[in-house]
Parts: sequence; C-alpha cells; structure tokens
Amino acid sequence: MANGPVALGSAGRVYSVFGSAHVDDEERESVLVATSTDGGATFGTAKVAIRPTGPEVGLGRPLLTVVPGTGGRDILLLSAWSCHPAPAAGTQCDAALFAKSEDGGNTYTEPVVVNGPPAGQNPSQPAMDPDGVIYLTFQRRFADGPVELFLAKSVDGGRTFSETLIDRQVQIGVQYDPAKLVADPRSGALYTVWADSRTGRFQIFFRKSNDKGVSWGERSVLLSPNRDATGSSRSPWISLAPNGRIDVVYYHTGPDPEVQKFDEVYWNYSTDAGENFLARQVNEAPIDRTKGYSGPAGDLRQLGNHYPPTSSSLDDAAYVVWSDTAAADELTNTQDVLLRRMEVLPTGALPP
Repeated sequence: MANGPVALGSAGRVYSVFGSAHVDDEERESVLVATSTDGGATFGTAKVAIRPTGPEVGLGRPLLTVVPGTGGRDILLLSAWSCHPAPAAGTQCDAALFAKSEDGGNTYTEPVVVNGPPAGQNPSQPAMDPDGVIYLTFQRRFADGPVELFLAKSVDGGRTFSETLIDRQVQIGVQYDPAKLVADPRSGALYTVWADSRTGRFQIFFRKSNDKGVSWGERSVLLSPNRDATGSSRSPWISLAPNGRIDVVYYHTGPDPEVQKFDEVYWNYSTDAGENFLARQVNEAPIDRTKGYSGPAGDLRQLGNHYPPTSSSLDDAAYVVWSDTAAADELTNTQDVLLRRMEVLPTGALPP
C-alpha cells in the first residue's frame, strides 16, 4: 500500500495526482492522474479523475492511495477538497470528495461527498483495510469554536459514507494542514496523526483504532529527539512499512521568536503498533524559511503547511523527502526537494 501525491503501484507502475485547470471544464480546477509504466522514468498523458461537481466549483489538494487489486490491476483511491465562490467574497471550501478506480486509473467513479452538513475541510488521503472498508478523515472548522476531526467510513466500496468524531480541539492543524490516515494491511488497525495546540504550542498527536474506527486509543504526543526541547511541530505525514513499522515525519520550529524562521525535519517510528516511538532528526542544518517559496516573514507559517515532508517505508529504512533552502542565496532564492534514507536502528541501539 502506498499513498501521497505520488504512489507506487504494481509491476513498476507509478501514479501522480495533482490539481490543474482543464480546457474541458471551462478551466476550472480538476483532479488529474498521470501514470508511468516504467518506474517513473516517463509518464503518459494525465487523465481527469474528478471533474468539478458544479458551476464555478474548483478542486484542490488531492491525495492518492494505491492498493493491490485483482488480476494485477491497481485500485486507486482519491480524495480532494471542493471549493466555490463564497456568498459575500472570497472562496468557500466545504466538501471533502472521494473517487475510486478499480482498473489502474483507466476509469473513475463519480465523486462522492464524504461529509455531512454543515461542511468538511482538509480531507486526508484515503485508506482501505483488509476487509475492503474505506476510510478518510476530514475536519469541520468553525470561526467561533473548536475544530472537529471526523472519520468518514464506507462499507460499500465508497458509494456512501458515515462519519464519527475522532477528536475536538480549539485548533487542529493550520489552514491547510490535514490529519493523515493509514490502515495496516495485516491487522486492519487504523493510525492517524495531526497537529494541534492543546498544550499551548503545536505538537504532533497520534491515535490508533483496532475496531474499524468505532473507538480510539489514548493520544500520544510525538516528541523531538531532544525530549526537553520546546517549540512547535506541524505538517505530519504517516506511512507504513511492509512489516508494520509506523513512520511519522514532520517539521519542527524552535520556541524563540527570532528562531521561528528555521525548521528541522524529524522522523518518529514505532515497531510495536504505536505503543512506543523512537525519534531521529533527518536534516543536518536548520532550514531557513525566509528563503525559497516562503517569501516575506509574514508568510512563513504557510510553508510546510502547504507542502509537508513525506515518507516512503521499507522494512529496513524510511525514505524521507522535504523542502529545503540550503542552496538558496540572494540571487537564486532556490528551494529544493531533498531525499534521505533513514535506516532503522537495531534493537537497543542508540540514535547517532
């Protein structure tokens, strides 16, 4: 099982999902999927997977999960966020969408709104358990109250969804920072991570469910390698290794107002189904967010909020990618995507 904006399927197939305006939809933003049959060396023409559901509707922030299907065909599970002009001014994004392909991305089902009224924001990537039950999370955000984190669940292949509350807090995530969700293909356990500020600063929280989302265990706070460190964490990503190891990666910023412009990348992993986590730092030098995409200091909070670090998990290592400005200077303002292989430590070994 693989998920994210790019996901590896069977037989060397690679899928990339993105939002883009399409001429057939009056240049409204649709969800498109491009497929590679040679391991990502080349991609064919992207296909529209989800079209806007109405006039002046645009779709954004799509995520993709690939699971094995029958006959060597991959099953593609997609989520997206639906937006439309607000009655007064601006844009209102209030629907979390799901669509599916059972033939490796050749055809897709009509999109389904997974949330009930009044709204649904920030959908996670979808997940499917061994029994074929489909899940994703979404948030319900209120201007004058707490943010509610819901689990959407479908027992009929994604045709209809029910919803149950996972958590409620004054602030869950930043503007575009959804919770993330995976299902263990061996045990069926659900794991979710998100950032919230219930402790007075943003930290990463982990919860799991062993009964298909009916109930959830206690929250675990994922800490940096320095357990005494303060500062805030945000933009988590979660992935599973074939052997069941849980990998969570995220950005962390120091507490000093003068240090808010610098990020670190942390990797927490668990080999006991989330009971305990070991923390490691991934990057070698602080990431200067006054450079690259982030632009003016006032916009720093948006970086990483848009583009979280991401991981892909093997039994012996996690491959972590993140945005970094190490190569930036006053002329280039370069921002690169870096990749690092993080090897799992032998039992009892201390982090380097």
